[in-house]
Formats: sequence, structure tokens, C-alpha cells
Amino acid sequence: LPIGLKLGTPDEATRKRNIETTLRAIDATRPLNPLAWDLHLEKNDGSEETGIEWQDACLLSLNELKAGGAEPARIGVETLEFDYTSTLPLLDATGFAATLDIGHVWYCGFDETYYLENILPRAIGFHMHGFNEVRDHKSLHFIPTERIKHFLDAVSARPNAAQLPVVLEVFSENSFHPSMEVLNELASTFPMEGSERTR
Repeated sequence: LPIGLKLGTPDEATRKRNIETTLRAIDATRPLNPLAWDLHLEKNDGSEETGIEWQDACLLSLNELKAGGAEPARIGVETLEFDYTSTLPLLDATGFAATLDIGHVWYCGFDETYYLENILPRAIGFHMHGFNEVRDHKSLHFIPTERIKHFLDAVSARPNAAQLPVVLEVFSENSFHPSMEVLNELASTFPMEGSERTR
């Protein structure tokens, strides 16, 4: 869904416009029958922490999205570059799902175990990307192979793993091709199902 829209803004007029934009994007893409929509609950400008005011505005926005026809179970609120614990109560209250961007978890140095135990079971989709000394959304070859495998093993343990989209979120061929090499190599370590390899 469109990024850069502050659904937690205290400015009511702006928040309403952002809700309308998000609902229009959902309606425009609904005929494509996507596996999931990813939604950003971004911090407000100049905010280092996500406080009560932000949570209240986000809760209002999520409920208004539901009232406008959005399907919470098909919309994953993405793990961004701040502590997701402030977002979990919003999911509990509204029924929205999560999108686990493990690349953000790695890049920010968050507690991976916490995310795998608490966010992964709620996730309807996943984002993967590496990072270097400059920025994230880079090739997976920057990430230790065992760390990637640990994540993929956790995803594969989900009962409905085959139906869950995993997005390789990189923005250049120079990042894409090395990432695919890493994933193809890892695919050889996953168990066989019938005559085809499970990926």
C-alpha cells in the first residue's frame, strides 16, 4: 500500500486524507486478488518513539480502514525500523495481521528471537533483504547464510508455509542476482516433497 502516509498523525484532516488514499489503493488493486497487502504505520515526523497519541491515532485509522471495507486478515502491518511492541496492541484490538520484514530486524539489530516467536505466527507475508555499511535493502549475500537459513526454517515450520509470500525486497539487479544465488543454494538444503523440491 502507499508509503509515506502517516496514519498515526494527530492532524485529523491529514489522517482522514491518508485513510481515503489507502482505501482507494485497496479498491484499485482488489481485482488482482493479492495474497496480502502490506501497510506501513509510520512514525510521525520528528518522533523518536511511538507514544500513546500515535497509538490512539493508528487505532482510529485501522478501525476506519475496516469500516471502509478493508479486510484486516489480508493486510499485514509491516515491521519497520522501530520497536514493534508498540504496534502489537493495535493488531490485537483490530484483527490486522503482520508482515515480518526480517531485513529490518537484522538491519536495526532488534531481538530476532522475539520477532520469530511473537510476530512470525501473526505474519501473512515476509520481506527479506540484506544490508551493508551504507544502507539496507541490499543483497542477501551480506547476511551470514546460517542466519538466513534460521529464518527460512522458522517460516517453513508454519503449517501454511507454502501459501505465504516471501518478498525479496531489493531494488537493483546487482542486489537481486546474488540474493537469488544465496536462496537457490539454500533451497538445496530443504526437504523434498514428492518429486519436487519445496521452496
